[in-house]
Amino acid sequence: MNAQFRSSSAGLLAILLGGIAVLVVAFAVRPDDARAQTPGGVTQLVLGIYCPNAKFGGSGARWGYINRVAKHVANITGIPTKGRAFGSSGSFGGSLGRLDFAVVDPIYLCRHRGRLRVLLTGRMGGGSRASWALFARSSGGVMGLRGKRLIVAQASGAETSFAEGMFYGQIAVSKFFSRVKRAPDLASAVAAVRGGSADAVFAPTSMGGGLSRVFSAGSVPNAGFVLVRRSLPGALVSKVRAAVRGYGAGGVGGWGGAGGYSCRFGRRHFSMASVRPRPVRFSGASVLRLRFGMDFSLQDVQKYYWRP
Repeated sequence: MNAQFRSSSAGLLAILLGGIAVLVVAFAVRPDDARAQTPGGVTQLVLGIYCPNAKFGGSGARWGYINRVAKHVANITGIPTKGRAFGSSGSFGGSLGRLDFAVVDPIYLCRHRGRLRVLLTGRMGGGSRASWALFARSSGGVMGLRGKRLIVAQASGAETSFAEGMFYGQIAVSKFFSRVKRAPDLASAVAAVRGGSADAVFAPTSMGGGLSRVFSAGSVPNAGFVLVRRSLPGALVSKVRAAVRGYGAGGVGGWGGAGGYSCRFGRRHFSMASVRPRPVRFSGASVLRLRFGMDFSLQDVQKYYWRP
């Protein structure tokens, strides 16, 4: 009888212990505790894109690109990742608090340096900066565009200032052109000139096929991949950076190391510095000491001039 009781008790205890183990496992994998399963307690990543001044075919191309990148990052990190696309600098800036990383327009970065940490820079054109030019439907030169329509891709509200900077600050754009139009992105701006609804556009040289190059306008930085949420663990940031760099492609032309971000904005007034020389009198003793007391080395005068 006692043996039967002990056997029944042992069986009941085993059942109870088994139930407790099941409960422990169940609580260990609760969705609420999934945060503990990922680096730094991160359960989701959000990647944004605001990049009108890059070589994407349009808003659909940007949306498709960031979603493919998000999927790739999720596969590498094991953390669910989603992409978000923004059509204006205002909507993008207002959503920074809900983003972890982003592909950001170069002109936006030039105007907001220091606010975002650049991890990678696009390689459109082969380097961190791409050559830009003024393109037109005709080849009449800059003066032939007076009174015509200039179109510029949106530039964080600084379209006119950016265009004046591309003219090296020597042309008051709003007075020189009859109208300065704003396009949602570079692809739309170039298409407008080709279609006849605008007469000239600033764009990367690689996008000006079929149009006349009026003049070369220097270089503009390429798009940047940036860290938005700086509280993310360093190991996770490095893993995401490597994943994005490895994915590459898209309208950014692939990714490389972080580059600098500076653009020309607005008008600038240059004047040659003039120096009035002091009278110099020679004495016999001075002439005799020319060999020892005078410096005949060439002096740098280029700093007094500016080449447009």
